[in-house]
Amino acid sequence: MGRKPLLRCGMAIVVVLLTLRGFAPAQTSTPPPTPAPTPPQVERLKVAVQLEREQNDPILMTLVFASQYAPVYEALVEEDPWHNFVPMLATDWQMSPDGKTWTFNLRKGIQWHFGWGEFTAKDVVHTLQRHVRGESMSGQVSLMKELLEHVEVVNDYQLIFRLPHPQTDLHIQLSTRLYNVILCKAYFDAEGQEGVNRKMVGTGPYQFKERVLGQYLLLERVPYQHWRVTPDFKELQLLLVPEPTTRLAMLVRGEAHLAIVPFETQPQATAKGLKVRKATVPTMPVYAMFGGNYLPSKPHYDPSIPWTKRLVREALNRAVDRKAIQNTILGGRGDPMAVTFWDATLPYSHATPGTAGTHTGGRSDCQLLAGDRCGRQARRAGVRLVAGQVLERANPWSGLDRCHVAL
Repeated sequence: MGRKPLLRCGMAIVVVLLTLRGFAPAQTSTPPPTPAPTPPQVERLKVAVQLEREQNDPILMTLVFASQYAPVYEALVEEDPWHNFVPMLATDWQMSPDGKTWTFNLRKGIQWHFGWGEFTAKDVVHTLQRHVRGESMSGQVSLMKELLEHVEVVNDYQLIFRLPHPQTDLHIQLSTRLYNVILCKAYFDAEGQEGVNRKMVGTGPYQFKERVLGQYLLLERVPYQHWRVTPDFKELQLLLVPEPTTRLAMLVRGEAHLAIVPFETQPQATAKGLKVRKATVPTMPVYAMFGGNYLPSKPHYDPSIPWTKRLVREALNRAVDRKAIQNTILGGRGDPMAVTFWDATLPYSHATPGTAGTHTGGRSDCQLLAGDRCGRQARRAGVRLVAGQVLERANPWSGLDRCHVAL
């Protein structure tokens, strides 16, 4: 059965002639060409961002706000811009043929910020323990608990997970995709939760300098040769500016060097002489997924909920007018995606979906939405459907106001 394509759109960033050269994930085997490096024009790069929650402890924060940690912390595995998974704090990893045993070899000589010693396997185990503590906001408590129960520390630089069932994507689960960064055991043992709340201690190319709640987060380049990258800018300041019009005004006045602004304000930015930098790889800034809530095997499964019905999910999928989203919200930008995370330019995309957007059952979208049990269940879910379009949403959790809806 065909599926309507999703949209992918390049996230555009307005900048003033400054780039964070060198502060980028590891290169792939066939990296895209890069322009000649330009010397930095300032020592402190000021980035205006929208950040609803501020917290120095990644365990007490959800994934959506993880960008504030990216320059400071590192994970075992890194997902590069082309969605390859490459070594970070782990030099390599192996999975057994049955998918139950994973061996991670760790990088030697990596130092924690502020003299808190060398990164070892003990820090990985400590991080797993932090994930399952009562105050944790981790979305992977079940996985981390299982890993903690089945981990063997061979030595300071090798870990083996002997799991009771196959886990074929453990390297992805422990990567920067889900921002499962490694935390410092020595610092937590000495300073406790208060110390972690007070400042960040990581292994990244920037270290914590100061945070003023509601105003900014200030980071500084580590005072030694970082193992992975040396940032051009001595300091990185994230200015907390929730209003997009204010972010744009700060760019114009020179109070910020870089900011993400909505599509609708970008013509104003270019009219004032600013430049729009677009992502060089396919991006999906916003997407919504139901996450298997319709599976009978889930403990919270409730068959009376309309979302558990396949036809309801398909109807909602078909109700989204991707072309209208592309032409209005995205200002004509973006391309259809037949499958979530799939794009022909990405290395793992080896086949072209054939008939995305068609329906092999012989009914039109309008018939599918308005007729039979499917349409009735969709209406009970709080969605009014007319001529294949969603006109109103009674339930704000429907997720239909997102750029991407995967059902």
